Amino acid sequence: MKKVILILGMVLLPIVASAQNYFDSLEDQDGVTSVIVNANMFNLMSKIDVSTEDPEAEEYINLIKNITSLKVFVSKSEATTTKMQNMMSKYLKKSNLQELMRVKDGDTNVKFFMKEGSNSNKVSELLMFVKGTDLKVDGKNIETVLLTLTGDFDLKQVSKLTQKMNIPGGEHLKKAKKK
Repeated sequence: MKKVILILGMVLLPIVASAQNYFDSLEDQDGVTSVIVNANMFNLMSKIDVSTEDPEAEEYINLIKNITSLKVFVSKSEATTTKMQNMMSKYLKKSNLQELMRVKDGDTNVKFFMKEGSNSNKVSELLMFVKGTDLKVDGKNIETVLLTLTGDFDLKQVSKLTQKMNIPGGEHLKKAKKK
């Protein structure tokens, strides 16, 4: 039985690793701003001693303990937007993500996709794609935001975290709820 589990683990490892690294090529693209926070950083952040008098801080620490990766890619280029959209479409075809919701507000289109986590209240992967935003970061207009978050976390807590970290497009997460 141990051999079967070991072999299965070795077969599935490249699949899981490729999902987490699928969008990494965007990091090297001209005109793309990226923020990559890996499990080691979340692990360090989760060890911060918080006062029991601050329940909000304790809630953030509990969320952080369950996140393994946060990747945000932002672009103001329409050509890069097309490339990001194509990458997302290809990724969605080969992954088990299901659509969570879509929002169209004027020229802005927001799409959320997720993969269920360890139970029906948890999410193991969240993908958000925002196209045609009117967001500004450091005075620059942003056309597109692609956010991917992995771990085993509660979706309600994620919107609080992205707002606290001032991540572009994070305000749209308040509207997302699991079906």
